[in-house]
Amino acid sequence: MRLVRMWLAVGFASLCSLPVHAAMVSYFLDRSNELIDGPNYLRVDIQDAGADIRFTVTLLAPLLSIAPASGSGFGMQSFGFNIAGNGTLNPSVNIAGLPTGWSAQVNPSGNLDGFGKFELVADTTGQFRQSPTLTFYIVGIAGDTPSTYVAYSNGGNPQYFASHVAGFLPQSKGSGTATSAYFAGSMAAAVVPLPAAGWLLLSGIVGVGGLVRRRRS
Repeated sequence: MRLVRMWLAVGFASLCSLPVHAAMVSYFLDRSNELIDGPNYLRVDIQDAGADIRFTVTLLAPLLSIAPASGSGFGMQSFGFNIAGNGTLNPSVNIAGLPTGWSAQVNPSGNLDGFGKFELVADTTGQFRQSPTLTFYIVGIAGDTPSTYVAYSNGGNPQYFASHVAGFLPQSKGSGTATSAYFAGSMAAAVVPLPAAGWLLLSGIVGVGGLVRRRRS
């Protein structure tokens, strides 16, 4: 038992020395300028990927269910987020891994249809829309974490993130129809507060404790 207590003490001390920032934060985009509010249309995952921060934006069932046949040009055409006043972020240097035909700009003109003005917008033309996921990285920013990029837009109806999705099947809107829409949101989907190394260490400690108890019994 003394050995078990020693291992637990060492493991707890090691665990406390690990970084405390979240390994990943996730948010749902559940508001729209054309479709009804409420359904989770997209999910934004911001993950600590070593020295980089990885964004993954995923179209969810409410949008995928109204996508036309493959090859029709359906998908995300733009994505806006905020950089919490980080003026050192240069899109040509610090944004990597965008799909072919995409580019990013700081302080673009205008807003994303009523959801406020976002500090950084990545976008493309119709032929390069992304479905079901858009992935890119923020690189070369010292000390940033996933939470660095969770901040409200300015003006309009402030949100953390917004995306323009186009090319879906016509949806009723009043007396007309819509085939594209903007989606936004700031509703947390999940938070992973412990780095993967921490879970590995914790499971190892539990395993060692169980092994010692079995050997004594």
